[in-house]
Amino acid sequence: MLGIARPKAVYMIEVPFDPEEAINDAAESLAELGVEKLPASLKAAHRRVADRAGEICTTLAAFMVDGVLHTAVASADWHDAFDEAVDEMLDAARADAETQGQAGAKAANAEIAAKAAILAAHPSFNFSRVSFDKRLTLAEALFKDCDDQELREVTRVAENLFWLEQSGFTSRG
Repeated sequence: MLGIARPKAVYMIEVPFDPEEAINDAAESLAELGVEKLPASLKAAHRRVADRAGEICTTLAAFMVDGVLHTAVASADWHDAFDEAVDEMLDAARADAETQGQAGAKAANAEIAAKAAILAAHPSFNFSRVSFDKRLTLAEALFKDCDDQELREVTRVAENLFWLEQSGFTSRG
């Protein structure tokens, strides 16, 4: 096709493979997910391609014909297999992180609910003229180990629990 079209410029980029950079990039992605140790599958994939350092793994060609940019990308089969192994490992790590995050969120919500029940039942919770800030101060006095965001959430949930109890609501289940 190039002979027929006679493009004015042909650009070609060849990317040499750097296994250490590839592993470091994967390790950084894992660290963002909270994984400190490289999985065995990643180490095995690295061993399979470590001897290919410096080999061309990807080639990009681009040329213009009649004002239209044409591009082509090709990569070595061994590099595609390595990328696929890294992607599968990262997908599994993301799934694990999501599962752990959901379990952690459930535990945090249960802890907030338990603290909110204690706060709402405290005799000072509805003493005198009440406000969110006064109830937040009570929460701070009761739960010294909590950060500001958690205290605000505990107070908000406690106010809702107190309102629900005062409204006369009864659960039928």
